[in-house]
Amino acid sequence: MQQELYKRYSPRFYAICCRYMDDEDIAKDALVESFLIIFRTIDNYRSEGSFESWMRSIVTNTAITMYRSQMRRYKRKADTDMTTIESSPVDLDQQMDVRSALLQCMRHLTQTERAVFNLIAIEEYSFHETAKLLEESEGTVKSRYYRAKEKMQKQMERYLKH
Repeated sequence: MQQELYKRYSPRFYAICCRYMDDEDIAKDALVESFLIIFRTIDNYRSEGSFESWMRSIVTNTAITMYRSQMRRYKRKADTDMTTIESSPVDLDQQMDVRSALLQCMRHLTQTERAVFNLIAIEEYSFHETAKLLEESEGTVKSRYYRAKEKMQKQMERYLKH
């Protein structure tokens, strides 16, 4: 049953992990860690809401925890706001769906901007909830969100022109 659960939900949950991590290997680690937690705590599921939602919250919280851990390491090394992720060129001959386009554009955000944008715009957390999750001030979260939103708009405009 665990294998079937993993097969069915891992692609969807991997996408969540990728939205928080700038490294595919770390995103895979977050996915594996999430499933380990799901399998260990499956007896805690109380049938309140859907099972998928319960699992999704575990995946999101695991990704956020790993994101925080990564940020602490990065903060010790350098200023993360100056680091952007290099993205591979978009193959113009290939049709990409909206989700792929969004992920492609998100690669141009810093890791902190991506986490904030993901929580607010995609996961629909409030500024207050996001600040609490990321252990930052609400003002910082708002600033990062609006900066990320502006960058995303510019990237989407560039993407749509191609």
